[in-house]
Amino acid sequence: MLGFYRKAIAIFLGLLVLTATLAYLCIERVFINNALFPAHQSAIPCKFETVTDADIGGSSSASVTEDVYGIDYEYHLTEDVMFPYVIGVIAFAELENAKDLVDISRYYTATFRVKCTPHNVLTFYIHSFDEKVTDPGDFYSYRIASAYFSCHEEWSEVEIDLRHLSVPVWWLELSNVDVSDQNYWLDRVVAIA
Repeated sequence: MLGFYRKAIAIFLGLLVLTATLAYLCIERVFINNALFPAHQSAIPCKFETVTDADIGGSSSASVTEDVYGIDYEYHLTEDVMFPYVIGVIAFAELENAKDLVDISRYYTATFRVKCTPHNVLTFYIHSFDEKVTDPGDFYSYRIASAYFSCHEEWSEVEIDLRHLSVPVWWLELSNVDVSDQNYWLDRVVAIA
């Protein structure tokens, strides 16, 4: 009788270990967590670039001091144009002629630490390919989905829900798309900004 209990306990423990291992593997596959930095170790190849209002006649500028282990840059907006801008872009393809797009649809959130001097409100963007609008040679024609976040003078963690972004009305109007069309595609992304 004692041999029967030992066998039953051994089978139970074996099944318990197998169940725990399978549960761990399932959780690892469901909750994928990959870092983009350091850039040379990233699961998704990328590079950091800045885009300024120079294309529309502005003279705003940016200087990058770190883009390998994280991102650190300074920017200066000028008043040469009505809407000056500087965009920090994590590009997954060449912005001038994007052929290879990235599928980030298996990720639910983007999480990062951020610090700004002075305090500011920034916009997180996903730039995705829109079959009706996008010209691969024109970075500005990629559909933009966005979320706003505060950036303080002390480090803080920001988490963006990638499934609940908004396409700005100004982009839809500029692209002659109905303002109610809030679609964007995480399976064909050229960059985040």
